[in-house]
Amino acid sequence: PGLDTCAAPAFTPQEKDSLTSMISADGFPTVSSVSAIADKVGADIVRCADDSSSSSSGSTVVSFAAFPGLHILPGFLTPEEQRELAVMCLEEFPEPPSHSNHTVHLGPLQGLWGAARSGLRLHPPRKGEK
Repeated sequence: PGLDTCAAPAFTPQEKDSLTSMISADGFPTVSSVSAIADKVGADIVRCADDSSSSSSGSTVVSFAAFPGLHILPGFLTPEEQRELAVMCLEEFPEPPSHSNHTVHLGPLQGLWGAARSGLRLHPPRKGEK
């Protein structure tokens, strides 16, 4: 209750197999697999303005218009760096006793997904506001 749901695009079993086969052997998405998935779901593919990498995997950002704030950066982190970041997100960043980074000072979070899809953003409390 309070959260909007979003229907995922429908994939046929053959499309699922095809998309799965585009994932690299180590289980991490490649630029071509993310691009193919982005085409399927109607995503916008954006090139980074600051591309200091000679590798094409370091120069693609996929943003999903239907999901504001969701960006996929294939090849930017090694699998080990991804694991380290995931562990930090679960163990270091949340403030006890919370199990996530959503804290009471952000206010009620009901309808957060709908608000984000409507373009609303969280802001620090204004003077005199709780």
